[in-house]
Amino acid sequence: MRSGCLLLAVMMTSAGSARAAADCPAGGDVRSQAECIDDQMSPDVIDKLYRLALSTVEGKLDPDHVPSDFIYIAEEAGETARRKGPKPLVEMASSTDVSKLVFTAHAITAFVDAVRDGYSHRAKFDGKGDAKLFASAKRVLPASCKRLAAHDNRFIRDEGERCLREINPVRPVPSSWFEKPDLTGVEAVPLSSGRGGLHGSPEGAIDAGGGPASRAPRTSQPASKPAAKKRATPPSPPPPASN
Repeated sequence: MRSGCLLLAVMMTSAGSARAAADCPAGGDVRSQAECIDDQMSPDVIDKLYRLALSTVEGKLDPDHVPSDFIYIAEEAGETARRKGPKPLVEMASSTDVSKLVFTAHAITAFVDAVRDGYSHRAKFDGKGDAKLFASAKRVLPASCKRLAAHDNRFIRDEGERCLREINPVRPVPSSWFEKPDLTGVEAVPLSSGRGGLHGSPEGAIDAGGGPASRAPRTSQPASKPAAKKRATPPSPPPPASN
């Protein structure tokens, strides 16, 4: 009897899951459809979300004008990857299809946000990251993010660069490097004092409007040098005495 009840419960659960899979709306709000597809967590959930994203642009995406619904669905795919793994996104990042690259580029950055900080546009992760998944992302994603960051399209390139920044953040400069030195007790020396090699104006200030003041012209002639002394002429010898 107990085994029969258990079997019935399993069958009811399976039937409920099948109904949930079939209950996703086929039209209307694409964002609600994306959330429904995410909640189903089918094996091909990332592919389903991508096909739904294409429906917002009628199958042809202009990578320079990505609609907000397309971005929203790509974010949903990134948050799905936190629970299903980023492998489908990594595979999609090697595609040559620009639409796939736009989708996966934004989905990958959303995945990194979800595993690093728990960020989500829905309350899925309670604002908590997953350190283990983030460490795995730092090993798995660099090659894909570098490929995206090297793309010609600006949207794809910006997302790739943001991915690289987030998985390998630059260490902040310590705030102590910008603190002013403590000059308490240091004696200020006025410029007019002559100490320190600078001489200011008599008032102790330097005129910032120009260079050093010109020297006043000399008003008196410099003293003449003393005349050189004449060498004394030795006296003539006396004439010889006559006999």
